[in-house]
Amino acid sequence: MKSSIREAEAERSATTTLRAFAGLLDDRLLYCVLHGWASPPQSRPSDLDIAVAPADLGKLEGTLANTPNVRVVQLLRHEASCHYFVLATHQAGTLRFGALDVATDYRVDGRIFFTAEDLLRHRRKVNDTWVTAPEVEFAYLLVKKISKGTLPEHQRARVQRLSEGLGGEAHRIVRRLLGARCGNQVIDWLARADWGALEARLAHLKRALRAETLKRDPFNAIRYWGAEIRRRWRRWCRPTGLCVAVLGPDGAGKSTLIAHLEQNLAEAFRRVSVYHFRVRPGHRSANPVTDPHRNAPHPAWLSLLKVSYYALLDLIGYVFIVRPRLVRSTLVLFDRYYDDLLVDPRRYRYGGPMRVARYARSFVHRPDLYFVLDVPEAQLIARKQEVSREELGRQREAYRRLATDYPNAVLLDGSLPPGDIARSASDVIVDCLHERYVNRHRRRFGGGNVEHTLHWLTSVLCSSPEEAYFDLRRRPRDRRASRWSTVKTFGRLLLGDGRGYLIPLDAGRAGLRALDLYNAQSLKAGFAKGLFAAGLRSGVGRRMIPPVHLIARRGSTASEGGNGFILEYLAQILGRRDLSVGISVGTPGPHRKPVLLVLGGDGQSLAYVKVGSSHVSNLLVQCEAETLQFLTTHPCHSFSAPAVLHAGWWNGRFLVIQSAPTGEMRAPAGSRSPRYLDVPKDLAALHTRWMTLKESGFWEDVLLRIHEVSNQYYRETLERGVRRAEERLASDPLPFHLSHGDFVPWNTRYDGRKLFVFDWEYSREAGLPAEDVFHFHFQELRCLARWDPAEIYGAFLTDKSLRGRVEMHLAGLGGAGIPPELLFFLYRLDQLATEAVEAQADVALLREFAVFRKFVDAV
Repeated sequence: MKSSIREAEAERSATTTLRAFAGLLDDRLLYCVLHGWASPPQSRPSDLDIAVAPADLGKLEGTLANTPNVRVVQLLRHEASCHYFVLATHQAGTLRFGALDVATDYRVDGRIFFTAEDLLRHRRKVNDTWVTAPEVEFAYLLVKKISKGTLPEHQRARVQRLSEGLGGEAHRIVRRLLGARCGNQVIDWLARADWGALEARLAHLKRALRAETLKRDPFNAIRYWGAEIRRRWRRWCRPTGLCVAVLGPDGAGKSTLIAHLEQNLAEAFRRVSVYHFRVRPGHRSANPVTDPHRNAPHPAWLSLLKVSYYALLDLIGYVFIVRPRLVRSTLVLFDRYYDDLLVDPRRYRYGGPMRVARYARSFVHRPDLYFVLDVPEAQLIARKQEVSREELGRQREAYRRLATDYPNAVLLDGSLPPGDIARSASDVIVDCLHERYVNRHRRRFGGGNVEHTLHWLTSVLCSSPEEAYFDLRRRPRDRRASRWSTVKTFGRLLLGDGRGYLIPLDAGRAGLRALDLYNAQSLKAGFAKGLFAAGLRSGVGRRMIPPVHLIARRGSTASEGGNGFILEYLAQILGRRDLSVGISVGTPGPHRKPVLLVLGGDGQSLAYVKVGSSHVSNLLVQCEAETLQFLTTHPCHSFSAPAVLHAGWWNGRFLVIQSAPTGEMRAPAGSRSPRYLDVPKDLAALHTRWMTLKESGFWEDVLLRIHEVSNQYYRETLERGVRRAEERLASDPLPFHLSHGDFVPWNTRYDGRKLFVFDWEYSREAGLPAEDVFHFHFQELRCLARWDPAEIYGAFLTDKSLRGRVEMHLAGLGGAGIPPELLFFLYRLDQLATEAVEAQADVALLREFAVFRKFVDAV
């Protein structure tokens, strides 16, 4: 019975893998599936081996990285040219993994046996998937199985069928690979299906295979090891394993969580290792401690020696045991860690000064993630009676403080069922792996591969890729190059956070003006922008900046429904032909959209254009257009906003053309200027409506977004916040009013008389009271002052100046009695719900969720 269940599971897994991953590959990629596609379902591999042309590897990576509901969590390079992608998906609430083994050649054991050209030669299409030619598959399987020293039953049958089908061609292939003598023996064994003789001689055949390769190509080994040494060095510097420590009081469920993580995440790593407190070679864990406070603490001198001993053991254990395991893609799990000594020194009989123990902590390697289990004292007492309730309460508060102090700590609700806790922890690890992959491997230009982003820009800004497209090459891809011409050349400016800009290089002063798209906030960013502008003025920058070319078919025309680049359409709307354009590709994420600065021939800014790129971003652009049109008919005294020159659909995209500010604009002097507070006050005067939280569209929107959060840890934390909010504000009416939605210093300019406020795409007719006041100061402290989330939360609770600004705004609405901390709590719940839907579990977001979780219980 168990055997049949395993076979059914293998069949389901293999079928799912082939169907799911084959769907990610399209005819734009030069690829082929190397083997396994013709095997019966129960024998198919759980991963998919494919060969890809080296030039198309970036396209494949971009396709994987931008496929909905699929996350790349690992990229393991087991050879210099072999890329093993581990992909994660959520299916019916269950986390599943699959693998895509991509090779640009086949190399193993110090030899390169096949190039990409060899593997892709004579590929053929079967059921909409490109597969390798029979002669190539035969040669590949033979080399691979001889090199590995194994020949499984199902692959024996496949090799024999291929040999019989190829006939004399199979004989030629075997003799070329193994030499005449060994080749004739293998041919004879295959003809007689003498697998015992063949397997007995695999070691000898492996030596013959390596020797014949060197005879054909004497420099083969040099090329192999030159790339292999670089690969091994990168693997040591950037391990693909993960080190996780699980902390919490006795009875919190640490061992249960670790057992679940072993099971849930085994497919994302090569192996799993578990240790208790510190590394013990050859031992999985220490014996359980039944009475941790039975013995008295050691004297101070002995305690100091013990702390030094722990620090030294950790250093040795990390260098010689943990680090090599991380390099070999191991999930290393610790049940307790050195940090437990800081929370519960009595357990480790430490009687020395705590400042020394905390100082020694700086010499101990920090795990990649901490999971801190938080369980109410009553439940802990029910599970373990060795420690008093008072001591458990003290430990619980110390662990919670540790979770908010450490940037990579996650506070988990240990009172939930073990399966729910494990799903939350697994989701966090998967998101962290994905974020690490993004930071390490994706060549960023607007959040993705350069060519993939240019393809996206083509789809958004060109009516038809057959008429115009963006490319890194000046030469058209079409062989009939006479039909195409380069009509625009841009320089691409990349930022570390994933944003990207295209600056026109062939438009004189317009190139300098296009830098207005880059809103530099820090001194460093301002200096870089000034340096870039100086390069454009001198002409040096035009030769040093990497180019992007807009290539169009000769003689193409554009009309409202015609073909071509969007600039031709804008020329018709604005009634000018001497236009050029700078392009911002937007912030990475599901709301990304291009923003265009339209410039005249004299370099004058004429208009800003936002173009929707998806259903969600189309709605955002429509929202901005409607808000700006409303503000045109309801002007405010404290600020002005762009005028809508045109809004409507073009090529299935909603766009809004906004007026550019006139005159000399600059950043307002002093971000705490009172004129900022006048903006939310004037917006509230335009539209305010009192209603309860549950009646508001704001609350309905928050609940919908929380429902869309796939990460269990994020969702559970947000749902806890929802319950808390409904307890405190169930029936109290609140003054919801018109809000900007993204009111921050960098979305404003000053002309000497009043503010010019732009970027209204997140505006709300009935936003949270004081939302813009909270958002302005929170983003200022986080992005400009670089405050830690715990410091920002504390400032909004205790800083009299900040509270005074909020209270003054609420008093103007008639809500002087509303506690500011409750509204701040709702503001952060709203913002974190959005970030949890859009973002991965990077360190910054994990840090704030830990702070917010503690804030939920305190508010």
